[in-house]
Amino acid sequence: MTCLVENTYLFLSYRLRSLLSTLYLCRQNPCLVTRAVYIDVLFLLTSCLDRPAEGQQPALESLGLWDDVRRIILGSELVTGFPWTFKVPGLPQYLQSLTKLAIPEVWASLAEAEGQAVPVPLSFPRLLESSFSEVRLLTLETLLERATSSEVEEKGPHPLLCSMGEEFLLLAMKENHPGCFCRVESLLH
Repeated sequence: MTCLVENTYLFLSYRLRSLLSTLYLCRQNPCLVTRAVYIDVLFLLTSCLDRPAEGQQPALESLGLWDDVRRIILGSELVTGFPWTFKVPGLPQYLQSLTKLAIPEVWASLAEAEGQAVPVPLSFPRLLESSFSEVRLLTLETLLERATSSEVEEKGPHPLLCSMGEEFLLLAMKENHPGCFCRVESLLH
């Protein structure tokens, strides 16, 4: 039985590494919709594999794949900047996919850096500074979800949300996307 588990583990590790390699190469694909689909698949895998079985660490960590996912996020346009100054076909889908993949990494970086003055390469304020409403909207939805979660009632608001009050005010004054404006207003109340 242990041999079967080991073989399954090795096969899964090999297949995931193969997918990550394909995804890394996919970043060179000029079709942003194709890139978005690969990133969505990776997001779904990370969401499923990042939930540990009872008494075990998450599969992403035990397979050593979380570092590969982080490398993809930190090498993405969310960190390096966008080479496009105009909307191109597939850009909204690509940005949404990248942002969905990056948000758990931002929370993980915040948890690791808690209480330390460690610079993080990607942060919520940086995502909120994006000129693309797709990035801002997903970021604001995530922050609003955290602000209204049941944890807030038990522990109080997350320190990050308290420290971002001024940024929310500035964003509310300049935001022109109705969905983003609505979420900023909700966060301010």
